[in-house]
Amino acid sequence: MEKLHVRGLEATHVLLYAVLLALSVSGVAMLALSDLPQVLSGASGDYPDLAELGPRRAHGAGAFTYIALLIAHIGGVILHQVRHGGSFQRIGVGEP
Repeated sequence: MEKLHVRGLEATHVLLYAVLLALSVSGVAMLALSDLPQVLSGASGDYPDLAELGPRRAHGAGAFTYIALLIAHIGGVILHQVRHGGSFQRIGVGEP
């Protein structure tokens, strides 16, 4: 593979993990800043307005970014499979 292709592949993998970590952190921050734990435990019946929380914007942007990266990754796997073959076998799909 070309160096640029390999760097793109590596960057996509790193970004997938980084965005997943950021989504986890922003999700926990929204949970900590809201009354959601009380709602989930049954102590309160009013669902909190999560749109008003600071981490909500980062969480929403992270979700869209993660979906875009996931689509790019799947597209890259399919493209590599079509051009060179063997990608699906390496991830356990199809005959070895």
